[in-house]
Amino acid sequence: MWEMWGNMDKSHLTHSAKPTHLSHSTKLYMGCDVARFGKDFSVIAIIDDKTLIFLQRYKYKTGTNELMDTNDFADEILHEANSRQIPAGNIAVDGVGLGAGTIDALKKAGLKVYEIQSGSAEVYTKDTQEYRFFNFKSQMWWVLREAIRKGDLQIGLPIESDTAQKLLQDLTMPRYEIKSDKSIKVESKSDIKNRLGRSTDYGDALVYAFWVKYFYNSKPKSNYSYLYKSPQNLYDVFYG
Repeated sequence: MWEMWGNMDKSHLTHSAKPTHLSHSTKLYMGCDVARFGKDFSVIAIIDDKTLIFLQRYKYKTGTNELMDTNDFADEILHEANSRQIPAGNIAVDGVGLGAGTIDALKKAGLKVYEIQSGSAEVYTKDTQEYRFFNFKSQMWWVLREAIRKGDLQIGLPIESDTAQKLLQDLTMPRYEIKSDKSIKVESKSDIKNRLGRSTDYGDALVYAFWVKYFYNSKPKSNYSYLYKSPQNLYDVFYG
């Protein structure tokens, strides 16, 4: 049975949207979602230790009405990575479908990034060995969910902005179920898109950015014991 992902209190996801001053020692992580269809956008998300500091969508080549291709988006990734001094190991790029072309272009430019294959098997980490996920997508989204639940990530965007509103929709729209083998399954992107009316491009980019940070660095400890009780609404898990 599908359970609602739940509602999020905006105060837990946002903070005063003041300019972020980063020192040269600040570690940044980038997630990139590559557009698949005509109405979708490619999106870049960048986070620091605890805050989303950059979220930008891309569709057209700069100054034109010509649609970007995978090479053009690779150029945008390279620009942000170089200007912010983000190493390749801190960059995760959607490698499904057209994303493979962007990853190939980045490799040719000498940037070997973390390739995201959402449909692949869960990734073993020392912090996730006590529970299971139906696939890698479910694992990534759940890791972000837990980070937000514990206050480990905030969204440093003006809450009234269209970008922030769309991101909040993306983050609260997914449903999940606990399978018979106790693995967690987050519903497919296509199912979410059918209900939301658009692709969760902003949410996916943030999920990838946080995953690469989590996998390489943070590995937060979490208590998932409640998963094996009756399923709860995400709001109750956050604030109950």
